[in-house]
Amino acid sequence: RQVQARLLALSPRAFELFAGDLLTFIGLQQVAVTRYAGDGGIDAHGELVGEGGLVRVPTGVQVKRHRANVQRPDIDRFLGALGGRFSHGIFITTAGFAPQAREKARSSPLLRVDTIGGDELAALARRHGL
Repeated sequence: RQVQARLLALSPRAFELFAGDLLTFIGLQQVAVTRYAGDGGIDAHGELVGEGGLVRVPTGVQVKRHRANVQRPDIDRFLGALGGRFSHGIFITTAGFAPQAREKARSSPLLRVDTIGGDELAALARRHGL
């Protein structure tokens, strides 16, 4: 809970930069945090790279520093932002995900979206000493 409280206390930009660092620790390569305004719904991006570098999956990331759960329309907008540019998405929030939001992320026929909620986010931050 202390980690989550500290994350909520960050400014929105600081939270995006924190997420960029976290993405590197969880295995994304060539991570870049986008500019704060006018980012088109993508806060960061990078590549998931398979062993040996033979497979590279462009990944777009959305981060939300929220107290309330992410809703399905948030996932819908994120899927739209990913379209045509990325093959995979990661949605990170300090809160959680409404059941409909998590279901939409899992069941999208064209793009896979992985979700990282507040409890998972805090555990990852602790594990990697962030």
